[in-house]
Amino acid sequence: MSTKFVHEIMSTNVLIVNEEDSLAKVFDLLEEKHVSGVPVQNAAGDFTGVLSKTDLVGHKLVESIRDNHTLDEVKVKDFMNPVSPITIKETGTVEQAIELMTYKHIHRLFVLSAKGEMVGVVSTYDIVKLMSQVFKAYI
Repeated sequence: MSTKFVHEIMSTNVLIVNEEDSLAKVFDLLEEKHVSGVPVQNAAGDFTGVLSKTDLVGHKLVESIRDNHTLDEVKVKDFMNPVSPITIKETGTVEQAIELMTYKHIHRLFVLSAKGEMVGVVSTYDIVKLMSQVFKAYI
């Protein structure tokens, strides 16, 4: 198999949310766009974390609802993972992406251009899809 690069398999529809957005807005966005996680920015445009469906499941959300908060009142910053999004350059190889995801125990990498702009996302789904194509080529 020839070397594949991240830019060849990444999705280019990167959704970014603001840390002040409501969870109601983000739930709708994740459902509508069929994505499982998004990078989070503050008002200055700095990336301050990542919010995934996994972050939205659990006792913390139940407690917020039990305390009579609606999803419109709860902010992204209260549920996001407050670490910078883990990135890879678009010229990185798929093998490098797999190694990084495995090492970091994550399901997505945000892809940066040579200028440092976020231009895509590569997920475990993208890699499984590629592996399926490779497997079919050998049958």
